[in-house]
Amino acid sequence: MEIHERIKLIRERKGLKQSDVADKIGIERPNFTHWEKRGKRLTFEQLEQIAEALEVSIKEILFGEQPKGNEWEMEKLTRENELLKKELDTYKTLFEIADKKLNEYKTAEKVSDWTNEFAKMFLRYTDLEQLYKAYEKELVMVAKEPKIDKDLRAWKVIALANAYNQVKEWIETTQNIQNLK
Repeated sequence: MEIHERIKLIRERKGLKQSDVADKIGIERPNFTHWEKRGKRLTFEQLEQIAEALEVSIKEILFGEQPKGNEWEMEKLTRENELLKKELDTYKTLFEIADKKLNEYKTAEKVSDWTNEFAKMFLRYTDLEQLYKAYEKELVMVAKEPKIDKDLRAWKVIALANAYNQVKEWIETTQNIQNLK
């Protein structure tokens, strides 16, 4: 007996229509009809899906062997275990992505806070030369800061540069306004 004949025989013995099996697999009936007729040319994944839907072992479809004892149950649990592993891997990946985004958000928030702190400190300067000296001094302090990893130091330097540029722009604008008067 050919594989496609066994699939049909098992399906009919269980009182299932092609559409019933197709629904269990999650495909359209014409697709299952095509699968059922393909027999030897089925992929292993398709064969697994058919066996799952018919609640038989792959051996039964391929060789007509009835499962011994709990063989079918073991195959089913093995397939479910593999699916759960894949699902768990997907959740792990999603968790890693969410954790990375959260850390990026926290870092952006931290940079924003540092920028505001540095800008408040720099606002006491009204001269560009004084501002630049203060900026250089803070850069040296950040560079020498103990117990800070290089990524955090880089973010702090970015915040410092942002604050410097904001205050520099403010000073230049103020000077331009005064020159216009």
